[in-house]
Amino acid sequence: MDAMNPEDGAAADLIIPDELPFLESLSWFDARWRELSAIEMLQRYERGWRNRGVTADLSAEEAAFVRALIHRFGSVLDVPA
Repeated sequence: MDAMNPEDGAAADLIIPDELPFLESLSWFDARWRELSAIEMLQRYERGWRNRGVTADLSAEEAAFVRALIHRFGSVLDVPA
């Protein structure tokens, strides 16, 4: 675990799906969005949540991933099962 990124150790067992259409749409300005840590991904989801269905929709797999992030780190986001 990197001392500068303690969240990486906490997220080591999270499986990041190959396709994250909503996160990718929120990251239009960031060619290196795949390199975000798990907590940074959650923060980006939180900042762009109001754009769901506008820029892109969450796939079922992506919604499950967001729920796993919320479970791990906590968030005000509500992702129905």
